[in-house]
Amino acid sequence: MMSYLLHLLKLDKNIVKYTTKSNEEANKLLAEAKEQLNKKISPWYSVIEIYTKAMVYAEPNSSELAKAYANRSAIFCNEGLYEDCLLDVDKALTLGYPDELKAKLYFRRVKALWESNKYIPCKKCTKVIFCNEACREAAWNKFHDIECEILASLPKDKFAWFDIMSVQLTIKAIKEAGSLGSLKKLVDEIKSNSDKNNFEKKIKHKSYSTIYNLYSDLKFSQKSNLYKDYPVRSAYLLSVFASKTQLLNNTSDDLRDLVNNELAIFLGGLILRHMNISSLNTFEGMIVKDKIKYKRSKLLGSIASYFNHSCDDNVSCNQYADKLVIRAIRNIKKDEQLFITYGPLFQTDTIKERREKLELQYNFLCNCIPCSKNWGPDSVISSWMDQALLIDRKYRVIAVYQKYSHFFKVATEKEINDKMNFDTAYIAVLLDIINELCENVSYPCIELISFKAALSYNYVATG
Repeated sequence: MMSYLLHLLKLDKNIVKYTTKSNEEANKLLAEAKEQLNKKISPWYSVIEIYTKAMVYAEPNSSELAKAYANRSAIFCNEGLYEDCLLDVDKALTLGYPDELKAKLYFRRVKALWESNKYIPCKKCTKVIFCNEACREAAWNKFHDIECEILASLPKDKFAWFDIMSVQLTIKAIKEAGSLGSLKKLVDEIKSNSDKNNFEKKIKHKSYSTIYNLYSDLKFSQKSNLYKDYPVRSAYLLSVFASKTQLLNNTSDDLRDLVNNELAIFLGGLILRHMNISSLNTFEGMIVKDKIKYKRSKLLGSIASYFNHSCDDNVSCNQYADKLVIRAIRNIKKDEQLFITYGPLFQTDTIKERREKLELQYNFLCNCIPCSKNWGPDSVISSWMDQALLIDRKYRVIAVYQKYSHFFKVATEKEINDKMNFDTAYIAVLLDIINELCENVSYPCIELISFKAALSYNYVATG
């Protein structure tokens, strides 16, 4: 009977068609979600549904699947659904979200953790909290297993960030070398070798050598009360290392017994050197919340210490997660030197303020272009429109302004400034305008200075 019915039945392939995974279909859905977001034609939960559908179609471990999770996390974050946001961020990172875009995910994770107060405390001490379990485990393996009792032993509000960084540098160096004795041998090799370039090639697997060789001479600050305090602070930290760790095998309660301990003297000197290195070579990581800048961290990057200062920088240093990213904020010609700012900028500080600050903190008299020409906040810098330009150059600049006129037509000056400084969508606009200005007009001009400053701030604000 059944065989007869099957023989008569005509199979409709459209009815029983099996739906397979398709990155092409997933991309269509991702584009649809983006269009609805841009046009603001659908409520947020409808866009969530589209991203979820894109996940259904995306092939396993594909970039489309990672992108769908990443984009959905942004909607969750904007709507205050921080736990869902964190889950999607972790999934996107696990799936291999592109490195050049990870900064946005890290920034989103920080915001979600901040808003949801999902920080994880250390299991032992009351001094440290972490952003998640993985962060806590990584810190424990790298330095906090030793640092934990040391921090717990420091008097409250008596120690500064450079003390903590010195402790962490010291612990990391010991762990990299294998023991305190091995670290002393490595440092002795570094100090005794006159050809640093060849020596660093020989021990390139030892990254500590790049840290040890950073500038650390703070003698110019001997008149400073803070500098005078450094040796005392390092001696106190040495005593804590001796009493709270087994690094020195110290069994005596009398710390004067350390005077004849060669490793103890070495460790104390190293702690002091690390304090000096931290004071002279660190960069401040910033985060922007509700359009207000906050200090988020101190970052020691050996490569960044090779950059000279200018009060009119041409590259921007920004922190993303545990990385220091250096990006150009205007066109840079071949063989032109890269400059960062050590803090002062001519747009915000007078030449007197800039030079005093740089001489006090870094022991040099700044003779960059703004300082040699006495530029300051009150300087009148002309527009590119006042320059004598060839007609074709002028038209190129006018054309790029017209290209983005729709961004500015119905916006107030404040709205434009907010978008320039805080909206990632405007980074591409800024780059395009800056490129045309650099190619066609003479520097300085007020427009290029303003766009350059906006780009630098946007990099900080948007992660």
